[in-house]
Parts: sequence; structure tokens; C-alpha cells
Amino acid sequence: MGWATRQFVASGSLSVAAEYVHKPILVKGSVGMNIVSAMFAATGITLLIVELVGNKVYGYSTSLDLLKADNGIAGMMLFISLLEFSIAILLSHHKSHATHHLPQPALPFASHAVSSNPAGLPIISSAPPAYCNDGYAP
Repeated sequence: MGWATRQFVASGSLSVAAEYVHKPILVKGSVGMNIVSAMFAATGITLLIVELVGNKVYGYSTSLDLLKADNGIAGMMLFISLLEFSIAILLSHHKSHATHHLPQPALPFASHAVSSNPAGLPIISSAPPAYCNDGYAP
């Protein structure tokens, strides 16, 4: 079960990084890691259920106290794996909606623009002055 724990920590770290640094690649990576983490948790849940059923049917442990302890530990790990699975699924769902609704890059906007024509009336410009060489002496 150590592999699932490491995967869950990695996906959580990437989710925290995506929350602080709002880059689309981090958000998409976080979604992918959460999906992989959910698959690991589902595998762990399946293995723990098989272990619990196997202990009840076949009684692998020779001592009753050891069987109870084994079932208690497996039950607690099953509970934690179910929590991990549900958190990973919820975060994947939330972040996938965030990737589909990413804000577009903002355009530069001057909110306090100074205008030489505050009334907003059209300014009719006259033609530029004619160019002459009168002042040029070679």
C-alpha cells in the first residue's frame, strides 16, 4: 500500500502547486495525477476487500487474536483508501471543470486614459502644411 500513499502525496503536492501558481499545465497535470491516484486507490480497495474476504473464508491466521488484529488493520486501511479514492475523484472532477473554464489571458487596458477631447466629438484634422525649400541655401 506504500505505492498508493506516495501517489496520493504526489498528486496532492501537484494540486497545491496548481492552486498557488495558476498555470494551465499545472492544473492539467494535477487532473492527470488525481485520476492516476484514484486508480491506485481503487486497486488498493480491491486488494483490501480480497484480503478481508480471504481472512474470513480461509482463516489464514492461526490465532484468533492475530486474525482480529489483521482484520482491524485491513479495515482501517480500507476506510483510508475509500477516503483517498473519494478525494481524488472529487478533485479530478473539480479541476477538470477548471481546465475547461480557464480564463483567457487579459488584454492590457488603461482605465484612466487621458483624452485631449473629453466631449468625445470627432476632431476634424486639417491637411498638413505644404513643404517648401525657401529657407534652404546651398
